[in-house]
Amino acid sequence: MQKFEYKTVTFASDTKHLGEDETLTRQFNQWGEQGWELVKMEPLIKASNWHYGSKTVGFLGVFKRPKQG
Repeated sequence: MQKFEYKTVTFASDTKHLGEDETLTRQFNQWGEQGWELVKMEPLIKASNWHYGSKTVGFLGVFKRPKQG
């Protein structure tokens, strides 16, 4: 049975939501070269008690790769 190792990464709210971010693209490509595969991306939400709605304050990325050895 194949085993995996996992990495979680938090991306700050200043990460661009739309459009291409060259720095982030380079980082994802570097992780891909190391064998990491993005399996899930979730927004980090902050709810407000003072008014309706919520705000995306960042993103959580979950990566996996086959365990070495």
